[in-house]
Amino acid sequence: MKIDKLISVFAAIFIAVYIILPKSVAIHNRQISTDIMIGVIFILFLIKYLFNKNNRNQFRNQVYDFCHDKLSILFIIVMLIMFVSIFYSKEKTLALSETLRFLSYVLLMFLVKYNLSEDKKVRGMFRILVLSIFAICLCGIYQHFTGFALSKEFIENYEFGAKNRIAISFGNPNSISAFLLLFIFPIIMVAIETKNVKHKISLGIVVGLMVVNIIMTYSRNAWVALAIGIAILAFVRTWKFIIAYILIGIASLKVPAIYKRIGDFFNMDQNVSRLKHWKVAILMIKDHPLFGVGNGNYISNYGEYIKKHPELDYANLQRFPSHNSYLKIISELGIIGGIPFILLLIICTIKIKYNLKFINDKIIKSYFLGFFVSAICFLIMNFVDNLFFVPKVAIWFWLMFAVCEGLVYTQK
Repeated sequence: MKIDKLISVFAAIFIAVYIILPKSVAIHNRQISTDIMIGVIFILFLIKYLFNKNNRNQFRNQVYDFCHDKLSILFIIVMLIMFVSIFYSKEKTLALSETLRFLSYVLLMFLVKYNLSEDKKVRGMFRILVLSIFAICLCGIYQHFTGFALSKEFIENYEFGAKNRIAISFGNPNSISAFLLLFIFPIIMVAIETKNVKHKISLGIVVGLMVVNIIMTYSRNAWVALAIGIAILAFVRTWKFIIAYILIGIASLKVPAIYKRIGDFFNMDQNVSRLKHWKVAILMIKDHPLFGVGNGNYISNYGEYIKKHPELDYANLQRFPSHNSYLKIISELGIIGGIPFILLLIICTIKIKYNLKFINDKIIKSYFLGFFVSAICFLIMNFVDNLFFVPKVAIWFWLMFAVCEGLVYTQK
């Protein structure tokens, strides 16, 4: 049992450190992907199952439970469609890598659901996550004022006047803002629920840092999602959140770069690029309505469609993302694969709310009420970004859902 606990602790730490590290690190002049940390987690649990007979017996029961869950069947259907799409994809290697990525999410969800979903473990993971978020928020403030390790495209004199759009370890302002949105409402709800004054103050400081960092990404998508999330919290919890929303809004308008960025909501020059990408995706769907162009292959076919429709060209680029997760998945897997995937996202979000009645711990319950709000905001954000296909972001949606499912499984 001590080994089991040790493995669980190491897994939680590895997951949290994964947040802080960039997408790759240089070791002996070679770039090593930090995704290797997820591989280490798989190896840790493989050791757990291989070297203990009781764990092997539990594993069989867990596989049986997982495979007989209706939602798991939907996951398997999506996986199979992704694998089939490899054979007719233009870039088969890309289709295979995208498919294996989704498979890694499913496997990681399985491990988390059955191994990291007890109240003590969830509380421990929450503490580690908060510390990691605190660390990257401090890094975000430093990056904003110094431009340290920031790509040229996000640095001073950016097109709408922002000084530095922070990206930290996520490589893109939209990605880090989406990650923070996934966790800001859970932390807010825990800060409200906890009776410990020190915890309340420390969590309040973290929330404040998160809001500042979201603002410093200058992501219009994130700002809208934050406003929607506050409105939802006001509806499900207390109207006082509206006051916070108004105060943040008034304070933000005092900053010229933010005021100008808000004006960009009504600037069609700022919006036309996404409209063009969406039109390309719609054309792909019309040409390949049933099966799509293959998993991950929107960008592979983008250049071909731009040649046919030069009016949709943007910056003379031959490969460009769709900036809409739903159009992306339908254009790549067709109606047959796209609809089950979108249905999967909706069901997972609804189940988070449904599962709340089975969670007894008040703090954890408040955490997942907040995550339910974050999940709704995340679904909305994916209308204008491909966030479900950014590994360092998407993995947290699936992991937190797995933890929530695991808590219910443990209760039963």
